[in-house]
Amino acid sequence: GSLDVVRQLSESLPDVHLALSLEEDHLETFLDTASSWQRAPGRMSILLEPGPMTQWAQDNKKAGTIIVGQAAVPATLLPRYASRGDDGSTSLPGDSRTGFGLARISRVLVSPLLFQGGNILAVHEPASTGRLLLVGEGEIYRNAALGLSADQVRELFRSEFGVDRVAVL
Repeated sequence: GSLDVVRQLSESLPDVHLALSLEEDHLETFLDTASSWQRAPGRMSILLEPGPMTQWAQDNKKAGTIIVGQAAVPATLLPRYASRGDDGSTSLPGDSRTGFGLARISRVLVSPLLFQGGNILAVHEPASTGRLLLVGEGEIYRNAALGLSADQVRELFRSEFGVDRVAVL
C-alpha cells in the first residue's frame, strides 16, 4: 500500500527530505508504524490535513522552480482546483487543501488553469536546447470550457511552465 511505498522511499533515500500529507485522524497510527523505520531524524515533514484526500492528490500539482533575484527557488504550481477524470473535471476539495498545505514548507503558486499533473510533462527537446511541454488534449479541452481558445490555452501553459513550445498529445 501507500504506507509501504513511503517506507521504501524513506529507507532507499535516507538523505532526501520527504514531505507527507496525512489526514489528522491517521497521525497516531502512522507514527506507531514509522517508529520502526530506519530514518534520520528531521528528514521528514508531516503536513496534517483536516479531512480526506485521494491517492491522486500528488498528481494535482507540478514541482519546479521560480527565479527569485538571481536564484532558482523550489516551488509548486497548483491548478485552479484539484480534479480528476478524463471526460470532465470532478473537483477534489481535499486534494486542493493538500496542495495549499505545501505552503507551510515551500512556495506555492496557483494557476488560473485547470490541469492534472500526470497529464503534463516538461522535457528538454533532444534535437535542440529548447524545452517542450507535453500536454494531454484533455487539459486543452478543460480550459477551453472556461471560455479560452485552444491557442490561448497553449500559450498560457507555455508561459506558466517556462517552455519554448507546447505539444498536445
